[in-house]
Amino acid sequence: MPVDLYRPRRPRASLLWQCLEDHRVAFERHYQERFRKRDGVFRPVVAQTLDAFTACDDLSHGFARLHCDHCGHDYLIAFSCKQRYYFPSCHQKKVQQFGEFVRHKVVRKVPHRQIVVTIPKRLRRAFQYDRNLLTDFCQAAWLSLRDVIRTRLGTPSGQPGVIIAIQTFGDYLNSHPHLHILITDGAFAGNHTFHALPRTDWERVAELLQVRVLKFFVRKDKLFALSLRDLTSQINVLIIRSKLSILSLWRVCSTHNSGLYRGLFPTHHNSFHCCRGHCSDQGG
Repeated sequence: MPVDLYRPRRPRASLLWQCLEDHRVAFERHYQERFRKRDGVFRPVVAQTLDAFTACDDLSHGFARLHCDHCGHDYLIAFSCKQRYYFPSCHQKKVQQFGEFVRHKVVRKVPHRQIVVTIPKRLRRAFQYDRNLLTDFCQAAWLSLRDVIRTRLGTPSGQPGVIIAIQTFGDYLNSHPHLHILITDGAFAGNHTFHALPRTDWERVAELLQVRVLKFFVRKDKLFALSLRDLTSQINVLIIRSKLSILSLWRVCSTHNSGLYRGLFPTHHNSFHCCRGHCSDQGG
């Protein structure tokens, strides 16, 4: 059987790297006037990620030298950017590591459930200009799930285990803040005894979450000067016309491996695939 050889990655040969090299300067120069209104502020972390990506696997930015005592060859392995999301190769390594970490260090051997929580379109724009709202969104989702689980089990002090991953974009890189949640299908109580949940009232979870989201929107002046009557009216409209969606995808048994834990978090998948892109000399 032939021995696999180390083949260094070549980011500069990818369409992603070439697109960045050709258009980044113009993009940053015109961002304020052309894209800020639609996409929000240009955050410093974006520039940092792009800088790291352009230096990824570039020997001039550092490398490790490996020597084989058997054959006498030396190998230079360039440092990678270790970025999430943007560079598919480095990102995939983090996906693998995350799945193993969750499986071996985080979850207990109890049933879990994956949940996706989305926000109505008319409220999404606020998240583009105030990313602190994402923290409030996570907290509201956690408290709503915890309260319903406690009520269903009759354990006022029960504690579900939960991991919440934030995703801010949709399939076409549009602004779409939503949460991917891995939560125990029950709660721990007393001397760490796990109480399994027979069923969950997802409509009740959605109702609690809707109220909490609107409250922190009002508290942070994202919805202005609402009286209690107005707030109630807004909640009813939100429930009827543009629900906060609670989607329970599947129940994960404790026998599942780390590969399925990785699959539980689409936010840990890269946002686009380089091989699906193409470059046109006429249109760019």
